Amino acid sequence: MTQTAFFQAQQNDLSILDDDFASKSSLSNWQTHHQTENWPGFTNKVEIKELESIFYIEPAISGWYGEFHRSHFYFKLVTGNFSVITKLKVTGINTLSPTKGFSLAGLMLRSPRPGNIPKDRKGYENWMFLSTGSATKNGKPQFESKNTIKGKSNLKVFPAKQGWIFLSISRIDNKFYQCYSYDGGQQWKLLRVIDRADMPNELQVGMLSYSGFWSLLKWYFNSHKFNTKESNNKSDLIARFDFVKFKRIENTNINEKYKAGFFNQEMSVDLLKELKLE
Repeated sequence: MTQTAFFQAQQNDLSILDDDFASKSSLSNWQTHHQTENWPGFTNKVEIKELESIFYIEPAISGWYGEFHRSHFYFKLVTGNFSVITKLKVTGINTLSPTKGFSLAGLMLRSPRPGNIPKDRKGYENWMFLSTGSATKNGKPQFESKNTIKGKSNLKVFPAKQGWIFLSISRIDNKFYQCYSYDGGQQWKLLRVIDRADMPNELQVGMLSYSGFWSLLKWYFNSHKFNTKESNNKSDLIARFDFVKFKRIENTNINEKYKAGFFNQEMSVDLLKELKLE
């Protein structure tokens, strides 16, 4: 199988993209934002722990907001309607939750940046993510849902729980459903629905982590420095991903019509089936 066939899943069976992190070699099947677009990679430690079947990452001081993007984003290219699901646990280095504000990890969907556009030109960052860790309250478990259009980010933060969490983002045409589960994927909650008619058919889909965004505010008015300068501050996040799975969504016929907005509510059986979360 060619690398292109692996990265670009055009067929209905997306299981070819799954990763249970049982082998260190599987990391080579992921592309990274910093390598693809030639940015520095601000990460203290990245490895697959084969005995635990865990993808382990400790980001350095980093962050994603608007035109600012300095951390590892591991992704695969996915087309059409799909669900991506992961199981992860986020902690501080020595604590149950990160002690640095805006230290989170989770799932991200991003429009590939046009290759003919200089990487510093503003207005071309289009992405969304659902993450968990600590955002506005240091040391408190939270979710962060962030939506970025043409380099402008809007976010909302919700209470979460410590420990292992399931996260999912499902695409059905122009609508994106962000969901989470605490009980091993037996019962899901719909957190948010985002309407993005601008998203292309093919998206970068994968794992994001960052830590200590506030430490970079001295470069807030210079995105190039924000994205490239070393920081002497210490980050505080460990992300452990147990797996990432991809499922094709076909022949959708959602009975409930969800407009864009925040819900944070239990999901019906019909919606679970539609989003491939049953």
